[in-house]
Amino acid sequence: MNWADRSLIVAERLGSAGSNEIVGRIFGEVTRILGPEIIIGSAAGGANNTSPDVGGNRSLSTGPTFLVAWCRGLSSSQYYGRYRTVTYDGQLGQEHFLGTSSQVVTFDIAVSKSTGDPLTVNTWNLAYIYRDTGTNDEHVDAAQVSAAGVLVSGPAHIYSSPYLSWGIDFDGVDVSDALRVGSSDPVYAVSFLSSPFSLVQVHQILLCRQTSRVYSSNLIDVEHARPGELRETATLGTTNEEFLVGYSESVPGTTDYAFYTTTFDLVEGSRAAISERRTQLGTSPRYPRGGPMIASQASGGRASRESAMAWSGKDPVQQDYEIMGATHLASGPDSAAYQYCSGAPNSTGRRGFIALYGNRSTSDPKALVAVDLPRYSSGFFFTGTAQVYVIHPGGSQGVLCVGGAIGRYSNFVASSGSTGVISLNMDPRFLPTSAATMAAVSGQRLFVQLWHRDRVQGVITSNFTNAVSLLFQ
Repeated sequence: MNWADRSLIVAERLGSAGSNEIVGRIFGEVTRILGPEIIIGSAAGGANNTSPDVGGNRSLSTGPTFLVAWCRGLSSSQYYGRYRTVTYDGQLGQEHFLGTSSQVVTFDIAVSKSTGDPLTVNTWNLAYIYRDTGTNDEHVDAAQVSAAGVLVSGPAHIYSSPYLSWGIDFDGVDVSDALRVGSSDPVYAVSFLSSPFSLVQVHQILLCRQTSRVYSSNLIDVEHARPGELRETATLGTTNEEFLVGYSESVPGTTDYAFYTTTFDLVEGSRAAISERRTQLGTSPRYPRGGPMIASQASGGRASRESAMAWSGKDPVQQDYEIMGATHLASGPDSAAYQYCSGAPNSTGRRGFIALYGNRSTSDPKALVAVDLPRYSSGFFFTGTAQVYVIHPGGSQGVLCVGGAIGRYSNFVASSGSTGVISLNMDPRFLPTSAATMAAVSGQRLFVQLWHRDRVQGVITSNFTNAVSLLFQ
């Protein structure tokens, strides 16, 4: 809590009645004193309370509160989301339900780490998973609670799966603070793990405005990362101007795990554009317990792009744990175009990735950067006016994602060199076309991709990166 320099720590513990209760203690950040226990969710009457989470408050004005959410039930088939406020001195607000259906099991509830910018947002975001025990359908729901503890939006479905017909299970939900870009309503991120019966786990990333989903993506596809690696649940954070997602991933050919974070900018008010992709935080030989937890300075009230991250792992033989951490500064330039389309790995075993940095103006230069290319491979960027999806065009190993009127930067063929990177300064006043160059105009959408040569098992071929979509303004 920014105003009072205090933190609230919540936990689940076995109560005297044999059921779990939710308890908390307030910690003074200046005094370093831990306050007395607070019973936030009582086990009275045999109620069982699980999965607590807590959100802080960035306000500098007096009287802000914490928000605690948890799951509470009287039977295995009736668990409801609950939330209540807690003041800086431990006074409890009224308990509120999130749904009351007798056929609902709510679990994995998450609260945003803060209310966001108190001048423009000042709202907690909640996300949770519940299953309809009548149909076994699963949903990810969202709700918003004001800094005063009043439900202002939702709960509502933001993602659903017919469990019996699709065979998909949800797990590990997290939710971020909201960001306001320009005059649009604030947008926040929700992550969760989608696990089909095939056990191919997929990280889903959603962007939401109030309790409506405005964007969804598979993290592996939007990162254009190597598919098939074992991943644990993803976690979310928010700097003062972008979203962070953290996760762990198995390291090919070893028993180790690597921990990564990826940074997203919010473009066009509702799209996620990767600005920093797969920054490695560290590795561990121990099996991870989820993704890295993220504590950003922005959630603490500072206009900062710096975050602290911590993760833990368990040794499967010795059965002991270790905790590691790192600090991360989202220091990359702003991304102006969102990534789309998913292609094939190149000869490195990775999939080439493209980003466009700068702004969306029709006059300022942009930087095009393609990474994870084969070393010393030649290639060039090209533009188009439409999205397409053409597999193996002209015998290529990859996927063509850009169509319509094509323009090629064929005068700027470059080598990826020893780093596997090709870049280009793009001047929107001189965009290539099939005949000459043209100047970008406001409202025009441009699609960009990179083609490159490759060699697979001694055979000369070619491949593509994914693509980006840029809307000039």
